Amino acid sequence: MKPILAVALFALPMVARAEYFDVFEIKLKDACKLEQELQIVRDFNSQWGPKHGYSAEIVIPIENSHMGSIYWVGRTKDMATLGEVVDTFAEEARRDPDSVAGKLLARLHECEIVLSRSGYESLK
Repeated sequence: MKPILAVALFALPMVARAEYFDVFEIKLKDACKLEQELQIVRDFNSQWGPKHGYSAEIVIPIENSHMGSIYWVGRTKDMATLGEVVDTFAEEARRDPDSVAGKLLARLHECEIVLSRSGYESLK
């Protein structure tokens, strides 16, 4: 029994947290087209996100109980990084609405309604 326990304890550190997923279920406002939302994500990824350890993409359900929704999936290395990203983005947008974060946030508010937010941790 002790050898099995020893092997389990040595293997446990090998299960490492690999990535954190920040998932928003969103509905586009009537005045917003999917291409506009995709452009916001492209701009976010080229102008702000990766500099702060966050990248995003839009995923569209093929099979889901919420077929009218689309999903913003953001990625960071871990949940702590997500907290830093959220704080930095919100502070920059609040402090200066004409900043990159401020303009991106305004475009997001014009285009989407957030229905829910979830977080997921990937283990490898």
